[in-house]
Amino acid sequence: PGAGVVVPVAVLAHIGSQARFEPEPGFRPQWALAVAGGAALAALFLLVTAVAAAFAWRRRALAVPEPAAPRPGSLAAAVGGSLGRWPTLLLGSRLAQAGTRRGVPPVITVLAATAAVAGIVATVTVGASLDRLVANPDRWAGGADITIADSREPDVLALVEDPRVAALAITDTSYARLASGDPLGIVSITARKGAPPVELVSGRLPAAPDEVAVNPRVAAERGLSAGEWIDTLGTDGAPHAMTVVGIAVVPNENHGPLGQDLLATGDGLLAVSPERNHPLLTTHVYARPGTAAALAAELGGRLELSPPTVPEAIRNLGDLGRLPDVLAVVLAVVAGTGLAHSLLVGARRLAREMAVFAVLGATPGQVRTTLGVLAASTAVPAVLLGVPVGLGVARLFWWQVASTIGVGGDIDVPVGPIALLIAAVPLGAALVAAVPALRARTPAVSSLAAL
Repeated sequence: PGAGVVVPVAVLAHIGSQARFEPEPGFRPQWALAVAGGAALAALFLLVTAVAAAFAWRRRALAVPEPAAPRPGSLAAAVGGSLGRWPTLLLGSRLAQAGTRRGVPPVITVLAATAAVAGIVATVTVGASLDRLVANPDRWAGGADITIADSREPDVLALVEDPRVAALAITDTSYARLASGDPLGIVSITARKGAPPVELVSGRLPAAPDEVAVNPRVAAERGLSAGEWIDTLGTDGAPHAMTVVGIAVVPNENHGPLGQDLLATGDGLLAVSPERNHPLLTTHVYARPGTAAALAAELGGRLELSPPTVPEAIRNLGDLGRLPDVLAVVLAVVAGTGLAHSLLVGARRLAREMAVFAVLGATPGQVRTTLGVLAASTAVPAVLLGVPVGLGVARLFWWQVASTIGVGGDIDVPVGPIALLIAAVPLGAALVAAVPALRARTPAVSSLAAL
C-alpha cells in the first residue's frame, strides 16, 4: 500500500527538500526494481498464505445427531430467553481473555492494535501541528506584512497615523555577552501602535531592565525556566544578572537560525549591549486586511523594505507537505488489515466453542453477540489506550522538533480525525466480526459436525 500511494504522488508532485536541488525535481522510481520487488512480495505472500492454510486445515468430523429442542423451563430455554444476553457477554469476555492454545495470545493482539491506533493518532497530530506552524507566521515571529529596515522616526510617525496600519512595532537588535564570554542575540520590541502579536509560550513578557524572556531553543539547551536567571556582562564589564520571566518566540532580524535570541525591554538591551550607540532598528507593520499590497507598493518607492523571508527550518518542515497524512493513511490500511485478519482467524479458531454453545441451546443471535463481544474486547481497549498514548507520543516528538528550531511546543489536536478514528475502530471490528457470525445461521448440529 505504501508503494501504491507514494510512487504516484511522487510522480505528480515534488517530495521533500531534494526538489530544490535536483535539476529535474521530483522522485524517480526504479520501475524494474519495483516490479521485481512487487512480484517477489506477492509470491512470498502466497507462500505464507499456503503454509498457514496447510496448518489450519483439519479433517471433517463425523456428523452427530441433531439434539432435541430444549424443554420449556429448562436451563437451555432460560439461556435463550430474557436472560440470554448475559451469558453471551460473559462467554465473549471469557473467551477474549483466554484465547486459544494455538493462536496469538489476546494480550498481544490488543497491544498491537493499541500501537497501531497510537501511531495513527501521533501521525495525524504531528501533521496538524506542522500545518499550523507553516500556515501561521505569528508562531515563528514572522507575521508582519511589511518590514522596514533602518527606519526613521518621521516615517514611523506617518505610519502610526495611517489608518491602513493596524499595529506597528520597532525592534532593536544587538547582542549580549554572557558571563562565560559567549555572545547571545538580544532583541527589544517597542509597540508604537496596536498590539503586535508575540508568541508567548509560558510565563510573561519582560517589563523591567533586569528581566528577560528566552526562546524555547535557548530554554531547552540551557535548562532555563521562569524564575531563573542568566549571568550577562553589562556595558561596563560588570556582572549583570537578568531574571527569566517567560519563554517566548523571539523575532530574528539577522536572517540566521531561529531560537538564538533573548527578548528584553529597551532599557534592558541598552544595559548589556556593547553596541548601544549603534542598534539595528527595524519596523514591523501589520496592515489591515486587504491593504497590505497597496501600502507596500507606496512605501517601496521611498523606503528600504526587507522582502518577507521564511526561515530555513520552517521551509524544510513545509517541504514535508502531506507526508504525515500519507503515512497516517498507509498505517491505517496496514493496521486495519492486520486487525481484520486477527479477528477472522480468532473467530475461526473458536468455531468449535461457538458450535458447542449453540448445541447447549444458544440462539444464532446469541452466538453472533458473543463474536461481537470478542471483537469489542480488542477494539475498545485499543482505542481507550491508543488515543492518549498517541497524543503523548505526538507531544514529546513535537516538543523536540519545536524546541530544536525555536518555536512553541504545544500540539494542535485534530479533533475531527481522532473522533473519526475512535468511531471507526469499533465499527470496523464489528463489521469484521459479522463475517464469521453469518455462520451462526447454520443449525447448531451441522455447525458442530462440520468441525
